[in-house]
Amino acid sequence: MTLIELIVSDKTNISKILIICLISLIIICGCAKKEKKIIKVEYLNLPDDYAVPIEIPLGENIKFIPDIETSPPESLKIGKTPKTVQYEIPPRVLKKVPMEYPMYFKDKKFKGVVILEVEILKNGKVGQINVTKSFSPGPGHLDEAALKAVKQWEFSPALTNGKPVACWLEIPIELKNK
Repeated sequence: MTLIELIVSDKTNISKILIICLISLIIICGCAKKEKKIIKVEYLNLPDDYAVPIEIPLGENIKFIPDIETSPPESLKIGKTPKTVQYEIPPRVLKKVPMEYPMYFKDKKFKGVVILEVEILKNGKVGQINVTKSFSPGPGHLDEAALKAVKQWEFSPALTNGKPVACWLEIPIELKNK
């Protein structure tokens, strides 16, 4: 017997189906009317080259203003610096984070060099990094450890006419153990 035959044969089935439909509709409508929870943010972890206006307290709604550019300036976009930028004063390393050797390599004897091509942004931060000469590629290997360390370095930016400019540097990282 099909569902339609059951409904037609017994009028009590129609009332049961109507009650089930009504209960389902009440449940669906009840779920749709739930209040949305608002989560207040006390701290925003944003990159250094972004800013939050101080006039607007955290937790309040911020309206979008189309006249304001929301992306960082072209000189701070990672990987956008031309490779042939001319500068009068080269960048200098201000903060050097030592490389942490992966566990596998701590007990091994080795000696070599990884050469990294590093983009230095106008604000002295490290942008994109490319490996130009590899020593031990792959996840968890020495090339990755060198990339991770240099990514945390800070520089004084290169200067042209007294103004900071983004540029690329080739940095050799000497790898040796024992």
